[in-house]
Amino acid sequence: MAYTEELKQLTKRAKETRAQRIAQKGRGWEFPRMSLLQKENRLRKFHPSYKEGSSQELRADRSKGYSISPKICFILESRSRVDPDKIDLSSIAYETDVLIIGGGHFANVLNWPILW
Repeated sequence: MAYTEELKQLTKRAKETRAQRIAQKGRGWEFPRMSLLQKENRLRKFHPSYKEGSSQELRADRSKGYSISPKICFILESRSRVDPDKIDLSSIAYETDVLIIGGGHFANVLNWPILW
């Protein structure tokens, strides 16, 4: 993986200050904890889930009312590109509630329930 120049500089600074930080820890210094209000303000300022328009409510089926990313919501609520007239349903090879191709790690991390 190629690192950006900014990330390389930050890594270099972390290595250069490691001994100093270990010594501070040995003397009992701890990074000051944030209050609940400070944490909430920080989340509202920086976390993507707290930003306006970062989630949208699903309008369909079992997962109706779930608030998820607008991009995923668009995919799940859009019309299928599969033409039902071109599919032979007389011999079904697989049965699924929903088939999401390419969900990969993202879907596993979220531990999503079955959406349909």
